[in-house]
Amino acid sequence: MKKRSVLTGWLCSYIIIMMIPVVTVFVNYAWSMKVIRKEILEANNLVLDNLGDEIDRYLKREMAYESYLLQNRNFLKVIGSRKKDSQFYKDVAELVNSIKVFDSDMSCLIYLKHLDYVIDKTGANESHYLYGGMRVGISDMIGYEEWMEELSGTYGGSFLFGRYLHYGTGENHLVYARSISNYSQYEDFNLFMGVPVSLLEKLTKSMSEGTRLLMGIDGETALTLSSQGAEEALEESLSLWGREGFEETRRYIVLRKASGIEGIEYCLLIPQGEFWRELSQVRNVLYISVAVTLFVGIACMFMALRHNFKPVDSLIRKISGGDRGKGNEYKLIEDAYFKLVREKNVMHQHMAAQAEDIQSSYLLAMMKGRSMGADEKAVQISAGQRMLLAGFRVPLMDEKQILQDEVMLFAVDNIFSELMEAWEFYRIEDGQHLFYLFLIPGEEDAFREHCRKSAEYLSGFMWERLDLSVRGAVSGILEDMEELRFAYQKVVEGLERAEMLGGYGVVDMEDGKESGGKAIVQRVIQYVEEHYADSNLNISTIAEGIERNPKYISRVFKEETREGILDYINRLRIKKAKALIKSGRFSLEQISVMAGYASLKTFGRAFRKETGMTPAGYRDSLL
Repeated sequence: MKKRSVLTGWLCSYIIIMMIPVVTVFVNYAWSMKVIRKEILEANNLVLDNLGDEIDRYLKREMAYESYLLQNRNFLKVIGSRKKDSQFYKDVAELVNSIKVFDSDMSCLIYLKHLDYVIDKTGANESHYLYGGMRVGISDMIGYEEWMEELSGTYGGSFLFGRYLHYGTGENHLVYARSISNYSQYEDFNLFMGVPVSLLEKLTKSMSEGTRLLMGIDGETALTLSSQGAEEALEESLSLWGREGFEETRRYIVLRKASGIEGIEYCLLIPQGEFWRELSQVRNVLYISVAVTLFVGIACMFMALRHNFKPVDSLIRKISGGDRGKGNEYKLIEDAYFKLVREKNVMHQHMAAQAEDIQSSYLLAMMKGRSMGADEKAVQISAGQRMLLAGFRVPLMDEKQILQDEVMLFAVDNIFSELMEAWEFYRIEDGQHLFYLFLIPGEEDAFREHCRKSAEYLSGFMWERLDLSVRGAVSGILEDMEELRFAYQKVVEGLERAEMLGGYGVVDMEDGKESGGKAIVQRVIQYVEEHYADSNLNISTIAEGIERNPKYISRVFKEETREGILDYINRLRIKKAKALIKSGRFSLEQISVMAGYASLKTFGRAFRKETGMTPAGYRDSLL
């Protein structure tokens, strides 16, 4: 074999390697542009989601203000007054003091139609006096008749964009307006809760230059926000509402999102130039990196060809004794290396297997009360070392299926060993039993809990995936080796008792508790009782909360209760909703939120399915 064989191979390999960046550069560029474009869109979608959620939070605070007022004792006194006497003014003063502390960022205006009286967070007065004060502070204040038309109009709990439905300096506000009439024995009144647009604009500071956030109400553009301040609605916004997703216009990349509040939509407009700027920068960086790679690679190729062959040639001469034989130099080195590795691995496997057999035999003899013999040094356990014994009973087949039995034992051992690999332990095999003697390094209770949970996970995993009833048992803490025999007897008895009871699970020999399907059901029921009011509650969140697999808890719950988890959640929510309706203290919309439903419509559909009547019909039936 001549030297040029390797040199020629190296040269050809280097040339091919150096050609790969050149050949793939265009494919890489196209792929990179596609991925980066996708990432940029996802990033902007995340920005839109965050901005929409933040604005929704302010809108929901406005809506919550109505519930706060309707439960405010001072407010109920004021709207129940028939005339403006001394008691009325006293009640108004107490009401103003009570609503000042509700939310410092939010404005509140209450118009009592029958008394032509206006109350806000700064004070109260007749409408014409309040108008005079606003006219002094707002240079372009609208006329009194026009203002009164806005103030006394009829509103059905909707959002609108206005400047004059709050007492202030004329700053633009996003206002939640609601007219309330026939409210028990009280008089008609209008509520106006507003959030300053300047507060919403602060949320947009993170947006890039030129990017705009549009807010649509009932299919019309009501508000435009940008990092530079409020602007008029753009022409592109006229055709944006009523759908979600992504599209491109002549000037903008458009992303749309529906709000969690009915009738509200958001739209993010990103200038085309701003959007593509990052992609062009990536393209330039890609070209530069390819050029640098080619230059450095060619230089390294010549240096490697000059210096790398001499050590290889010297090594081959020592290995082959001057006789190259068949194949090139790399093949000879490879054959010699793998021969040594195989011999080393075989030797280590024999030594490890022999040591493990000695340890297992010694510990098994101790657990069964036999003489220790000459193998006392096989296990090195210091005096005072605390230990714990865990055991598993693996159901085996008959003698004709020895291979399957070995696979089952291997699977159980492999899974549990990986779960407990952070701790030192000795493994003992005794027929269909596997035992693990752990040396406890520190906190005993924490270790026992982790060991028990790992055993429960193994038992549940084998039952769920392989339909195999692997039962486990965990002993108490052992103070010395003399207690090992008694711990062994208790663990074996626990495993035999568990097998007689059937099913699967883990027996804790310290307190006699047994885990299994019923324990899982109890944990699920407890978690649902604590979180049923969360509209996002589902099987995945429950599984995460109790640290179990979603499919596993769903199947166990169905087997134990004959009812699905989701059906149980809905039944519990309807039960809670009935109790709230009977109390008569809340509206149906409030009850739907308190019972865990995302909307009143969803609540009505679920209530009718469970009870056969609507929530309103059920409430009427109680009268």
